[in-house]
Amino acid sequence: MSSSHFSGKVIAVTGAASGIGKATAELLFARGATLALADINGHHLKDVASTLSSSAGSGQKVISTVVDVSKTEQVNDWFDEIKNKLSRLDGAANVAGVVHKLVPLKEMTDEMWNGTVGVNAKGIFNCLRAELNHIVSGGAIVSVASVAGLSGVANMAAYVASKHAVAGLTKTAAQEAGAMNVRINAVAPGFVNTPLLQAAMAEVQNMPAEKQGAGTSLDVVAMGRMAQPEEVAKLIVYLLSDDASYVSGQIVRVDGAYQG
Repeated sequence: MSSSHFSGKVIAVTGAASGIGKATAELLFARGATLALADINGHHLKDVASTLSSSAGSGQKVISTVVDVSKTEQVNDWFDEIKNKLSRLDGAANVAGVVHKLVPLKEMTDEMWNGTVGVNAKGIFNCLRAELNHIVSGGAIVSVASVAGLSGVANMAAYVASKHAVAGLTKTAAQEAGAMNVRINAVAPGFVNTPLLQAAMAEVQNMPAEKQGAGTSLDVVAMGRMAQPEEVAKLIVYLLSDDASYVSGQIVRVDGAYQG
């Protein structure tokens, strides 16, 4: 893939302040993209945008906006801003997501369910809808699902359900967008070394063994390690690129042979 593969293209990235979103933004920028970055964490987002802007190539721009993807109006306003400031949208990486406290389904609160599904499922819905109303022909969208959204994990009902929703939205949107010459895919990571997962893993380690549930430790990963955010970002960027010109409607695992 050429280092200038995305030259002249405008790509939106959510969850860009840290983890997979940050790594995706950095890789896209290194390959020539102009970026519209969003995250709910304004302080860290500003730092990422500032660092990238300081190394901008000819014609490259970076804009950043604090966005709660679970809020329809904020998402719609953000894409209107992209259109007004950058004139076009060639692609998007929908990375923003949350993980809830590990708890059995019978003990899960409405607040926990609504918060998780609001970001992980409704947030993807909000972004996909806005993106499909702005993206140019030949564009591509990649969302972040999870291996948990392809099976099930004890004590993570809201997270698992929300990531199943991402897979379903991806496949449905791809069917609808094909006639627009727009490709839509998702990646399904396993364990990734991000602040989000580090916090979740610390919680698991402090739980009694009988409450941890299957699929919540590296014992279920054949490669025996977490992925680095950059390893997932490389797959996202590939799927956004013209090298993946006939790949659509797919949920692509990047999980080190996860066996959960």
